[in-house]
Amino acid sequence: MKRLLSLILCAVFLFSFAACSKEKSADNSTPDISAKAVGNVWDSHYDGMSEASLSAFENLCNAVKTGEDSVSVSADTLDDVNTLYYTSFPLSALVESLELSSDGAAIDIYYKNDKKTHLELVSNFENKVNEITSACGLGSVGSDRYVFNVYHYICENVAVDDTVLSPYDTIISLKGSAQSVSQAFEYLLLIGGVKASHIVNFDNGINVMSVSQLGGNDYIFCPYCEIKNTNGKGLTYFAMGSERAENAFMLTGFKYTDETPLKEIAGGDYGKLADCKSYTFDDEKIKADCGGTQLIMPFK
Repeated sequence: MKRLLSLILCAVFLFSFAACSKEKSADNSTPDISAKAVGNVWDSHYDGMSEASLSAFENLCNAVKTGEDSVSVSADTLDDVNTLYYTSFPLSALVESLELSSDGAAIDIYYKNDKKTHLELVSNFENKVNEITSACGLGSVGSDRYVFNVYHYICENVAVDDTVLSPYDTIISLKGSAQSVSQAFEYLLLIGGVKASHIVNFDNGINVMSVSQLGGNDYIFCPYCEIKNTNGKGLTYFAMGSERAENAFMLTGFKYTDETPLKEIAGGDYGKLADCKSYTFDDEKIKADCGGTQLIMPFK
């Protein structure tokens, strides 16, 4: 039996490619699918993977979305596909297991539900993603405003529930843990064409956050912390530099999910948001109340 150990996000995921046989669903009926198709995206930290690996990952995603029983794969892309599958594909929550075929040329896919139910769940998920991204102005606002809108949407609509561990469940139920909220945030940004990555720190337990961009510069975000500590009303954990993030959580340094260290991120003017417990905004700018000082941040 061949096993590949996936990357640690907030727990250990085991992605098993095994040469064995399981009974697959006999229900091959296909329900009407009304959802607008959602594209395949991946953690921006892995943009440098080979075209072959990225293509193989997309093939796997498409196979899961359509309820296929297997997908062709080459041995030299398995590790990369494994990495992307667990860091970047919320619909993995609907899959029971992935197993390498006996000839090593395909991945067999086993689902948690019959095909009809599975396709309905995929459609519901894509409808929910489209609903959220539309509410956040995808296609009608610039990238900086979209990042803010997604952060604001999550902080306003998602409730803390540390039993929810997958971004799929957070997007569907609007409840989540640090792990699932950060991954849902990243996924929604990536769907909007904004770079985003998952980062972790293990100084005091498992600490998970996100890296994305404003004005072409990297910043650290933690909408889960915003919900938990300011009831989603502030911007205390929005667009943090490394020093601000480390001070806020008494941590030293972050790493991507492949354990590559995150480079130092400058806080710039957003550092003043450390004391922001409330804010207002309009089409052009954010007005943040930062410990008695008002910070005005125009959208670019």
